[in-house]
Amino acid sequence: MTTTNRFVLQQMNEYVQQWEAARDRRSIFLGCYAMMTGNMLDALEAGRFADDVWVAHLLEHFAEYYFNALTQYEARQPETPRRRTRRPPPAPKPPSLPARLPRRPRGATAAESA
Repeated sequence: MTTTNRFVLQQMNEYVQQWEAARDRRSIFLGCYAMMTGNMLDALEAGRFADDVWVAHLLEHFAEYYFNALTQYEARQPETPRRRTRRPPPAPKPPSLPARLPRRPRGATAAESA
């Protein structure tokens, strides 16, 4: 899973570079998010988490949420008014994502929860 996450981190950094060059303020959030993701991946590779599979899964899902939201935002960008008078309807959830990640009982190890 780390290879997939490293590819996603590369995509994040490419967006940050493009947005910084264009003086797009979205680079601020994504730059922070990419830094956090890189630090988490380094910790995963160093074996710092008790349940590294769960953490890698979490990173993938957060990145998927982010890039889905970015795609939807950019698809509507030309029509988005500067000031909204009413809230748009919520976007449907992608079918590949669970409503929430399963939680492990407190004190249980990954092997006990499987």
